[in-house]
Amino acid sequence: MKVGEKEHDHPLARLLRDVAAGRPPASDGTVDVLPSLGAGGDDVVLTLNGRLVITTDVGEAELRARFPDGDYLAWCHPRSVLWLSERAGRGLGTADILFAAPSVAGPAPVPLVPLEAEHPRVRESRLRRADVRAWTTPDDGDRAGGMVSVARGVADRWELAYEVEPAARGRGLGVALARAGRHLVPAGEVLWAQTAPGNVASVRALLAAGLRPVAGETLLLAPGDDLP
Repeated sequence: MKVGEKEHDHPLARLLRDVAAGRPPASDGTVDVLPSLGAGGDDVVLTLNGRLVITTDVGEAELRARFPDGDYLAWCHPRSVLWLSERAGRGLGTADILFAAPSVAGPAPVPLVPLEAEHPRVRESRLRRADVRAWTTPDDGDRAGGMVSVARGVADRWELAYEVEPAARGRGLGVALARAGRHLVPAGEVLWAQTAPGNVASVRALLAAGLRPVAGETLLLAPGDDLP
């Protein structure tokens, strides 16, 4: 489901801004239970160093019995997150690394033109995010390229998506597109990106583009939504 402006002032949005600015909450084993982002938005299970943050409308006492303070194994075990998704009546997203980096002024480091065709990644993004903006590398005859998009996602944050055509891989285009994302969001904003730990090519590209890992994140999908 698409996000709304009201999410910008949600406690999770404020926490994420602090995390991106290098001010994470104390690593003291606390579980923070925050209000759900609502039926129109995805909730999250956010794992920080020594801290767990959950947005949900499941009763707090019931939740804390399943996710006790300081029980790091329970926090991260798949069966715990699966229980929460079933209890909340939400689909379960993938377990990702969450990256963040500040926006950068000036032109993107790779030539880009607005994406005219409806790319599958953009089509998926429009279903789950707001203010979707997408670009592609210019047509260069038979030379394959890639695409990059930014959009407002969880808690109204700017999120990155990019894709490199198979024939164009191995020459640094993924890093360039990820860097470009930092130039494509408004000044003063933070760019966020999620990728699975096993997607090592994406992990390396995001690191090389200057994004840094700040948390682990699993989405609890808005009712009626599902990931492909």
